[in-house]
Amino acid sequence: MTIPLSPALPWVESPFFDQELAARDLSSSDAERARFYNREGYLLLEGLFDDSLIDSVRAEVEPLFTAPGEEPRRSGHRFQDAWRESPAARRLATHPELMRLLSVLYERRPFPFQTLHFSHGSEQRPHADTVHFDSWPPRFMCGVWVALEDVGPENGTLVYYPGSHRLPDYAFDELGLRLLNHNRLDALEGETYAGYERYEDFVERLMETHGLERKLLSVPKGTVLVWSAGLVHGGAPVTRPDSTRWSQVTHVYFDDCVYYSPVYSNPSLGDYYLKRVTDVGSGEPVGHVYRGLPLPEVERDGAYKLMLDVEDGHDVVRLYSNRQLKHLADENRRLREEDVPNLRQAQANLEAAIRQIEASPSLRLGRALTAPLRWLRGRK
Repeated sequence: MTIPLSPALPWVESPFFDQELAARDLSSSDAERARFYNREGYLLLEGLFDDSLIDSVRAEVEPLFTAPGEEPRRSGHRFQDAWRESPAARRLATHPELMRLLSVLYERRPFPFQTLHFSHGSEQRPHADTVHFDSWPPRFMCGVWVALEDVGPENGTLVYYPGSHRLPDYAFDELGLRLLNHNRLDALEGETYAGYERYEDFVERLMETHGLERKLLSVPKGTVLVWSAGLVHGGAPVTRPDSTRWSQVTHVYFDDCVYYSPVYSNPSLGDYYLKRVTDVGSGEPVGHVYRGLPLPEVERDGAYKLMLDVEDGHDVVRLYSNRQLKHLADENRRLREEDVPNLRQAQANLEAAIRQIEASPSLRLGRALTAPLRWLRGRK
């Protein structure tokens, strides 16, 4: 039987979704969620977490925002990876029912790799996460937002555009934009994006051109929003200045992928800014995999080139950092410069040897003996 060709995407985002769904034995509730997720690009879940867990997360995280001293993970109203200090935040990120649902939608083991906590509305302009996080195969990433208090327009709730995940992804390079110092292996995510505001302008224009509806989320504490990597979303303006909007965002990857930051990458030239990713549940690093082939260990976040090769009759993936490539280029240049005098000397030696052979008595004798034969060949 011929197996139908299908692109390397999560089945729930496949162009053959209806056939994919019919081939699976899902419960009626999971099937309905899959249909909605395929069509709209998000899910709203109620009653997934107990209030006691929600309250514990907030109680454990709030002090991190006011702790004395410098903390690089704290930026204004945002704190990154508080799961390292907050057991409740880790439990929320790795909740069994949430992980089960994601494994149904993506058919790979999900693992949270980052948490973000917000004390106030972000007021972030619309964007898709695929500009910050993506994978190969593409789209094996999703976001999970949890309201740690009631949210609505006054305290800067979420903005999202249903169906926007169906639009193509546009790489920074395709838009003529690039990150400053993008070739540095040790580039930091906090560095300034060259042209990022132009990207945000592009996204807003894209939503208008395609006539996609802008929705605001007004929900009670404990509501969960799961969104596809390609869903355009952001933060609404805060209309009541003294209001808080406590929330947890968890970003989730899936097993057996290559994990990278598109905003620092140029896939058309084979440049990928690879990430060292950690499974929030286990606290252990997760290796990169390309088509079932494990990549060499990524020593740290940075720009790399990937190359498919063959070793002992088996496919392997090789990984080169920009620093390694520069070293190889410098070494190659040095060898070429060293070889120039050697080549010149070899050429001089060869010319001297030819002159010596031409002047030898044996060559003159051989030419004399073969002269009649060469004369006869010339007359034919």
